[in-house]
Amino acid sequence: MTTIKVYANDDTYAKEDVPSGRYGTDTTIYIRTYSPKSLYAFIKWDFSDIPADAEISAATLYVYCKTVSGGGCPDVQMYRCDTDWFESSLNWNNMPGITGDLIHTFNFIKVGNKNDGGAILPIVKGWFDKSIANYGIRLKEKNELDAYCTFYSNETGYLVDAYIEVTYTIPVHRTEGIANVSGKGSLNINGSKRVSNIVQVSGAGSVIVKLPYLELNAILSSEERVKKLSALERPADISSEERIKTLSVQERPADVDIQEREVILGVDK
Repeated sequence: MTTIKVYANDDTYAKEDVPSGRYGTDTTIYIRTYSPKSLYAFIKWDFSDIPADAEISAATLYVYCKTVSGGGCPDVQMYRCDTDWFESSLNWNNMPGITGDLIHTFNFIKVGNKNDGGAILPIVKGWFDKSIANYGIRLKEKNELDAYCTFYSNETGYLVDAYIEVTYTIPVHRTEGIANVSGKGSLNINGSKRVSNIVQVSGAGSVIVKLPYLELNAILSSEERVKKLSALERPADISSEERIKTLSVQERPADVDIQEREVILGVDK
């Protein structure tokens, strides 16, 4: 399990009374709903640093409220944007609309760090697997108030801008096919893979299979004995044809399919 912080790659705001103004290089982002001087904030993240096969289990958005004025903004609503945008070109005239349900409402009435309690998780999952177009979010005060709040943008360079804390795991993959070893030597299957194939060994040597939470070491000696290196050691069942039967593991993590934790080792003389 890995937890990382994903900082904004685009963030800016749109200013109603300067409709063509572009503020992508500002170090401060403003939120205000007070026509004709409203200010809407926009943030977007890039998740390409997360491995493509990762499974995201948690995601929380953190925003540090830098300043407040006039009592701040008690009901800042977060929605997904409906079209793409870039901080270098967004303004009031071309800013995107919103789509989908309300994700979360922030209360920015005093300085400090706020988070969405994990509400953004299903959105992040969709952005990551591309089932939802990643156009970022819009933050807007719900009420008409002669007040505003501010937070840092990514232009500060101090990692104080809005970030999403993401927790993910890399799933176990299946190893397919049959591996054969002849003569003296060893075969290693190492990594986060499930082995559901047959490993055949001829002659003397060793087979080492390493899996998450499990390590098997099958030592093929002249007496054709097999030992499992773990807390529990037991001999393999060897038939008259000197074939090693299925060596299954009794002590498995509960979240792993029993059949996927069976490693079949065979000897063919």
